Amino acid sequence: MITTVGGGVFGVVNASIAVLAGGDKDDKPGAAASPKPSPSDRPSGPGAGEGESSAEPNTRLTDCRNSTDQWNRLPEIPGAKDFAPMTQRVDFADINGDGRDDYLVVDAGTGAVRVWENRGTKSGAGFAWGPGSHLITATTLAPGREYVDFADVDGDGFDDHLVVNSENGSVRARKNHDGRLSGTEWKADAKALHKKGTNPGIVFADIDGDRRDDYLAFDLASGDVAALLGLFDRSGPRPDPEHLAQVVTVDLGEGERLAFHNVDCDSRADALISDENGPLRARMHLDHDGGGGLVWAEEKQIATGDELDRRTQYRDFADLDGDGRADSLWVNRTTGEVTPWLNRGGD
Repeated sequence: MITTVGGGVFGVVNASIAVLAGGDKDDKPGAAASPKPSPSDRPSGPGAGEGESSAEPNTRLTDCRNSTDQWNRLPEIPGAKDFAPMTQRVDFADINGDGRDDYLVVDAGTGAVRVWENRGTKSGAGFAWGPGSHLITATTLAPGREYVDFADVDGDGFDDHLVVNSENGSVRARKNHDGRLSGTEWKADAKALHKKGTNPGIVFADIDGDRRDDYLAFDLASGDVAALLGLFDRSGPRPDPEHLAQVVTVDLGEGERLAFHNVDCDSRADALISDENGPLRARMHLDHDGGGGLVWAEEKQIATGDELDRRTQYRDFADLDGDGRADSLWVNRTTGEVTPWLNRGGD
């Protein structure tokens, strides 16, 4: 889920905010409920040409402790042939609950979402993908104010379908039941995090390590990040989510993005600062301080991104191999093609 604010189509795969202010080890990132459609309805994309059974993926999830302090580049993931960059965005979310994020194409106008199932890595090659299908064909969205996101807000292992209102902070959620969306819509607001006259960036990430993605609001002016912990549970919106007024403060420079993803082997999201010129820095989330606050490590560079083509690509994050760590993805703005760099401990 990655929400980008600051113009253009909203984009989300777990939490990225843009500020507009004025393998080898050589990446050096590292040295970055619907029925199955008929074949004629299947959109082209990552799984195109592979068919249902031609791939023989390794379905065993990678052990997060298997770290070699690098980023491993894998072959490109093809984009959908009919990808429309002006109205659509590439997203990643775990729709089937297997621990690996799937490839999504989200239409910002209609709210339609197409999904290609991530079937794991093939021996000595890249990822295997299932045929494309429609998760949802349309969603009512308020133009310019609402956008589709995905996050596991109830902690059941399946990323749920969210409609976020960037103007008032409200969230409409449809629970993901084993890859099928519920017909019932949950509604929650977050007025506690929305100060008068502000329009904070809204993202979802698991800050407290309870396996539920929390609601985060980033004030672009002050750099402060606040949170509502556990906005939902498995029965719906919670009446009293915990309000954490100060998660962390991050001072972003021009062209920098703030994201929250778990890039180490604990269960808590870390703060990532991505520079449009390539470098990726992180403040690791260490734990609670015992007094209601959170403890963050000093900022450090974890990837260089020397080969990132800023004219045609942007950096995103998703857990493609299911080891619990976010991998670095270079997404082509025009084609939807993705260059994956698997996280093996970073620099």
